[in-house]
Amino acid sequence: MCILGPDNKVFARMRVHHNVSDFKKACGLLKRAEKEFDMIPLIIMEATGHYHRLLFRFLKNAGYKVIVVNPIQTDSIKNISVRKVKNDKVDAYRIAILYRLKELRPTNMPVEAISDIRNLCRQYAVVHKLVYIIFAVLRDQKPFVLRTPVEHKKLLALKASQHQKKTA
Repeated sequence: MCILGPDNKVFARMRVHHNVSDFKKACGLLKRAEKEFDMIPLIIMEATGHYHRLLFRFLKNAGYKVIVVNPIQTDSIKNISVRKVKNDKVDAYRIAILYRLKELRPTNMPVEAISDIRNLCRQYAVVHKLVYIIFAVLRDQKPFVLRTPVEHKKLLALKASQHQKKTA
């Protein structure tokens, strides 16, 4: 994370790990910047698959305006300087500068309910596939046949590979 002042100079930097304590520390830095510059910070973040969503929600719930940008747009960062320096510290600064230069456009983030429905559908698909495989294994069970856990594991692996071949 890189916080710029109104003069485009770095006010603060922080590596934000994917945990609540780092999210809270980041909010603390943002509040410090808010007091220092007498304005609410605007947060620009790069979309990173699904990893950015937790931080996005955390900052939104903390009352900040958060703009997510597409990584394809931020790839233009590597063309800014002669040396091809690419790391989180440099990228955070350059993303902020690119936004200030109006070179980045916000990505449309789905409403929280839509995002939740998508996640539920993905989870349902995984559970459905597991149930299908387990029923396939149980169908081939003979009553009152005792198997060791190792034999069950082999049978389950065999059914899973057969299922993958059918669906491929």
